[in-house]
Amino acid sequence: MTETFLSALNISLTSISIIVIMFIGLWLLLWILIALPINKEPVIVEKSESQVEKSNSDLVQKAAAIAVILALAEMKSNSMITQPAKMPVLVSAWQLGMRTRQMLQKSNNRRRI
Repeated sequence: MTETFLSALNISLTSISIIVIMFIGLWLLLWILIALPINKEPVIVEKSESQVEKSNSDLVQKAAAIAVILALAEMKSNSMITQPAKMPVLVSAWQLGMRTRQMLQKSNNRRRI
C-alpha cells in the first residue's frame, strides 16, 4: 500500500511542479514582452472644422434613419394579430375510439359479475 501511495505522491508532485514551471515561464515571457522598447510614435491626425461638421451631420442623418426604421418595424410588429399555436394532437381519432370501446367493455364485464 505504501508503494501505491508513494507512486501517487510522486505523480502529483511531478504534475504540480510542471504547472508551476509553466506559470513561471509565462510570467517571464510577459515580462520580456513588456520590457521590449517600442519605437513607434503615435500618429496624430488633424481634421479641419468642416470635416468634423460634415462627419457629425452624417452621423445625425444615419441615426435618424435608423430611428425611423426601428419605429416602422415596431409599428408593424404591434399591428400584427398573432393566433395562438394549436396544441398537437396527442391521440388520434382511431385511438380514442378504440380506447373508449375497451373501457366500455371493461365496465360491462364488471356489472355482470
